[in-house]
Amino acid sequence: MLTSLRRSKRSSGHFRFPGSEKQATLDTLNFQEAEAEVSDQNYETERFRKRQCYGLLHSQYSFIDSQTLSTLPVEDATFLSAKGAVTLPDEAAMEEFVYQYFKRVHPSVPMIDEAEFWRIYHNRLPGNLSLFVFQAILFASCPFVSLETLRRCGFENKRDARKQLYNRAKLLFDLKAETKPSAKAKGAVLLTHHTSAEDPQAGSLWLTRAIESAMMIDAQPSLLVDDISPSLKKRLWWSILLRDRSLCIGLRRRPQVPIKYCDWITEDDFMDEIYSSRAYDPNEKRRLLTALQEQCQLAVLLSDLVSLIFAPRVFPSCFLSVDQFDGLMLTIDKIRLSLVEWENQTLSTRQLMERAESDDPAAMLTALTSMYYQYDIP
Repeated sequence: MLTSLRRSKRSSGHFRFPGSEKQATLDTLNFQEAEAEVSDQNYETERFRKRQCYGLLHSQYSFIDSQTLSTLPVEDATFLSAKGAVTLPDEAAMEEFVYQYFKRVHPSVPMIDEAEFWRIYHNRLPGNLSLFVFQAILFASCPFVSLETLRRCGFENKRDARKQLYNRAKLLFDLKAETKPSAKAKGAVLLTHHTSAEDPQAGSLWLTRAIESAMMIDAQPSLLVDDISPSLKKRLWWSILLRDRSLCIGLRRRPQVPIKYCDWITEDDFMDEIYSSRAYDPNEKRRLLTALQEQCQLAVLLSDLVSLIFAPRVFPSCFLSVDQFDGLMLTIDKIRLSLVEWENQTLSTRQLMERAESDDPAAMLTALTSMYYQYDIP
């Protein structure tokens, strides 16, 4: 024992008790663990601070309809809560999300009655707005919400916000937190805006769900009471059809929605909304309606074109008979003629660009319609 102590003293120049090196190592590890724990606590505190404006339960907003949540299994409700699917932004952030929705998204998919929405929202009428639809609204509008607001809600950036908000809405749908067909259809239409390199067909899948839900609105017999006006039904089906034609062009596939489901929309279908919008004045709303009608006209004309272009080819054109080939060319000429006629009835591209540069909302919607036209007709 004395010999080992002497050797230790000679080798280091300092006297060490046996086991002192091991103790020093343990002390260092304990210090590092404590430091890491403090760092984790600081990180969680910062995350909590950032998410303060996104920590309100849906039940704190009386206008949110959450009756179905109470019927879910406990484990499903707990899972939704853990994933943030039942929480909403505070009132200040909510106002920005909703305003941007009706300013930027609603004009091209006008399936929600804006006038009725604002009456329910500001008067806090109990249980009238679907939680699933509301989460889908937050998802669809988040690209237009300021980065400052998104960060106050705990999101790193717009991509992070879009991903998380999509997942929350998707969970509500997957776990059957919404049962009304009209609400499921509206939320699904908004989720068709989801794009992902990992799942490029996600938009088409949501469109299929929207179609199925919309068809269930008038299904008989039905155990679900779903009171929706004829005007809103028309607006819902046109929103579905417009998203379908947009996805047809983007994904190069045949249309899923036939025109027979859509009755023509008129100003009467938007009368209350025209005078009660908080995003646009009545004149702007009328011009937006005209731009929407032009896009609907183009969507109808594109139906035959995309069906023809993206149809599966059983036999190449060279194997067609003379009569079949002549019939095909006649169909193509009729489609082209109808599209040229539509173009002549709308504004010129130069006029559209001049108005779009002035941030005219109607011109921007018409310019988007013109882009669809230019994509299909070289």
